[in-house]
Amino acid sequence: MNNARLQKLSKKLIANKLDWLALVPSPSFIYLSGIHSHVSERPVVLFVGANGQVGIIIPTLEAMKAEAVGISAENIFAWSDQAGYHDAFAQAAIKLKLANTRIGVEALKMRVLESDLLSEIAHAQVAHADAVMDSLRLRKDADEIAAIQHAVNVAEAAMTAFLPSIKIGMTEKALAAKLTQAMLDAGADDVTFASIVSAGPNTASPHAVPTNRPIQSGELLILDWGARVGDYVSDITRTYALGEISDTLRNIYAIVQASNAAGVAACRPNITGAEIDKAARDV
Repeated sequence: MNNARLQKLSKKLIANKLDWLALVPSPSFIYLSGIHSHVSERPVVLFVGANGQVGIIIPTLEAMKAEAVGISAENIFAWSDQAGYHDAFAQAAIKLKLANTRIGVEALKMRVLESDLLSEIAHAQVAHADAVMDSLRLRKDADEIAAIQHAVNVAEAAMTAFLPSIKIGMTEKALAAKLTQAMLDAGADDVTFASIVSAGPNTASPHAVPTNRPIQSGELLILDWGARVGDYVSDITRTYALGEISDTLRNIYAIVQASNAAGVAACRPNITGAEIDKAARDV
C-alpha cells in the first residue's frame, strides 16, 4: 500500500464529507492498493477510510494478494465459492463500522451488484466519488512520469522491431498478433488494450477490430498500440502509407498532421483539454 497516497485520499474524503471510499478492481484500485485483480463473478471491494483504515473483501483464492501489500489480516474479509460473499460483506460492515456511513464509489466502475450490497448489508449511503480519485491521480510525481515514459519507450522499441515485418497481403489480424508479441519481446508486462491494426476502408473506424482482410498497396495503415510496464501504460497511434498513395490520401494525411501539430503547440500549463482539442479541430 502506498501510504502517501492513502494520506492524501484521507484528506480528500474528509473535505468531501465521505467516510469511506469503496473501489472495485480498476486503475484506481491498483493505484491505491498495488493489487492486480479483475472484475468477475467474484466480488472484490477495497475500502479506504477517512480515518486511514483499510479493508478488503476478496475471494479466498486471491487473499494472499491482500496480505502481500500489507493489509491487516483482521481486515481481510475472504470468502469461498462454497460459502458465498454475503457473509464477507456483513463481516466487513461490522468490523469496519460501515453502518450508516457515507461511502464514495467510482460510478463509472462500480457495478450494481456491489453498490446494492453496500446499501442493503452495510446500510450505507453510496455517493459518487469519481472526482475525488480523479483529482488524486491527475498530478503525476517524478516516479510516475518516469514510469509512463518507460512504457512509451517500450512501445516505441516494439514498433521499430515490428515495422520491417509488414508485408503486402498479410491480414490485419496477423499484423496485430505480431505487434502484440513485439511489445512483449520489448519488455512489456502486457498490452494496454488489444492492438489495433486497420487498413483501407477499415481505417474509417477509429477503434476498428482487426480482421482477416489482407492489406493492400496504395492504402493507409493505422496502428494503435500501447504497452503496460508495471502499473503504467502507453497509448500511441501512427498512420503509415503502404506503397504509393493517392493525392487525396496525401491531402487528408497533411490536414491531420497539421491538426496534430496545432494541438501539441497549444499545450501549456493551465490550459484545459477542451481548449487543446479545439485548437486541433479548428485547423
